[in-house]
Amino acid sequence: FMQLDFLGMISASCVDERLAVYSNHVLVTSLIPVAIAALIVLIWLGRLACVGRGTPEQDAARGEVTTQHASALLLLSYLVLPSTSMTQFRGLNCFPFESEHAYLRVDTSVWCDEESDEYSTLLETNIPLIILYQSIPFIWAALLISQRHRLNPGYKNEQAGRRKRDRDPRIAPLRFLFEDNRVDRWGYDVFDMWRRIIMVGIIPFARLQYRPIIGCGLAAFSVVVVQESQPYHDAATNALAVASQWQLCVTYFIAFALISGGLEATFELGVLLLVVNLTIVVTALFLGIKKNTERVLNEATIFKLRHALTLEKGVDKKKFDTAWGTLEHADPPAAVRVLAGAAELARRHTTKPVQGKHLKDVKALMAEAAEVESAFHAANRKLVLEAGGEFKQGPLKKIERVVEKMENDYDNDHTRVVDIVRDTGVFE
Repeated sequence: FMQLDFLGMISASCVDERLAVYSNHVLVTSLIPVAIAALIVLIWLGRLACVGRGTPEQDAARGEVTTQHASALLLLSYLVLPSTSMTQFRGLNCFPFESEHAYLRVDTSVWCDEESDEYSTLLETNIPLIILYQSIPFIWAALLISQRHRLNPGYKNEQAGRRKRDRDPRIAPLRFLFEDNRVDRWGYDVFDMWRRIIMVGIIPFARLQYRPIIGCGLAAFSVVVVQESQPYHDAATNALAVASQWQLCVTYFIAFALISGGLEATFELGVLLLVVNLTIVVTALFLGIKKNTERVLNEATIFKLRHALTLEKGVDKKKFDTAWGTLEHADPPAAVRVLAGAAELARRHTTKPVQGKHLKDVKALMAEAAEVESAFHAANRKLVLEAGGEFKQGPLKKIERVVEKMENDYDNDHTRVVDIVRDTGVFE
């Protein structure tokens, strides 16, 4: 929603009369961000030299420095690209006049033909800068696409996927482009930047009477995209994004009504437009806050359940310790043998238990579990009963719980889930 125009904040001719020439205005507006970017890179190189390399601590510090400066570069490009693109495209926007000459719309002292030295200079300056700046979204897209599997780890649980993504040091330098987005909407900022460039830079090329129609259509398309995709993980941000597109849509529609003669430009119409825009923003904020409140309440409920589970585990541990103490006191040699047997099992089986490699995904894992369930219960029942215990058959773990455990505890590795079919043996 933000953009930055260095020379747009003041009159260019107040700084230097030469900036009144539009080719110079384009050049300065375009090169100031380039100079700032070069300064960021130089400071980055200097900081890397100071940090050094070789130790894990130095490598971690270098990664943090790189992330900071990459974020600064991305933030700079995000802020200046729309306004600078608008300035550059204005240098190509000409309109015909009655004298059969075409004039630069933003500076009617410039003829748009080959005989104009000023216009030729403008083109020579402007076109390479346009190519440079319009390559930025393509660079963003290429960087994101190259890391798409890390940006979206493929988890079904959004929060688990976001935790995995945000902890990945390989994509930390790109964090500015995706940290507010859902894991499956990692490329939304590229789309949004192209939308902004079209709004401020491309639409002005259309004839005046067609601009509101094009703008309204693009805004309506953006409303659908944002509403249906919900690109941000924060509900309030999604609501504000939809509201901003509705504001553009309403504004362009009013402009169309004014140009077509359906409405007259009056003070009352201006007040009405202001009220409509404020209503849209307030409604969006209300809905966003409401959704966030519901999310916070759900998270609070989950936290309470997890806290209760932790307490229950503590109670179970005390019961186990008490029972073990009783057994150890009743028959010390037997307790020693049990501990020795457990130590021997740990020595023989040092690797973590995993499922077979032939199980390619969760569905295959669940299918095999269902297939062996009866035989598994029968074998355990025989073992427990022959040892004098009480057999209790456990239920088959549901696929939703398997996926949750896989994503939260096992880094999305389904072969680490080894307790899908389970039983209990109770011994007195």
